[in-house]
Amino acid sequence: MNDAQIIKAFKAHDTNKIHDTINNYSPLLFYVVQNILRDKGSTEDIEECVADVFIYLWQHPDYFNSRKGTLKNYLCLIAKSKALDCYRKLSKSEDLHIPLDSLTSEDNGSSYFNLGTSPIFAQYEYEDLYKILDILSPEDREILLRRYIGGEKPSHIAKDLGVPTKSIVNNLYRSKNKLKTLITSGGNL
Repeated sequence: MNDAQIIKAFKAHDTNKIHDTINNYSPLLFYVVQNILRDKGSTEDIEECVADVFIYLWQHPDYFNSRKGTLKNYLCLIAKSKALDCYRKLSKSEDLHIPLDSLTSEDNGSSYFNLGTSPIFAQYEYEDLYKILDILSPEDREILLRRYIGGEKPSHIAKDLGVPTKSIVNNLYRSKNKLKTLITSGGNL
């Protein structure tokens, strides 16, 4: 099933196709959520966040915009948001900000830049983040989302796209600088 068919199934509340979608994407979303909640949450917390992703898609299938990225990346973005909300709740702390310097630091695969908790991006809703990401080309946006939302390593993205790892690292660096410049200069969404 492609992204359009999945969204159509969610709009029509087609439980068979929705069940297939849940089975297909749950392992990936579990991995994304587990990476955030590993030190704070239980298995039940992780499973609840993953379930919340599909409930969100059930309630808001029209929020997905195929021109902005794939359904896989969109679901990872929602999963990350749900996991961060759960993390905040579990830690009873809203102080999850990453220093501004992380936007321009060299991405060698070991750092994990977090769009949702960066102080620059924290003021935006996740739907607005997609508007911000519109300044990037579809290829740049995909690489950025795969790295920082999906948590994929640059070497994996490079292998998948058939380019050198250094190209991915450079792409991430340039994309982060473009976004930083737009946001800090008061660019309009």
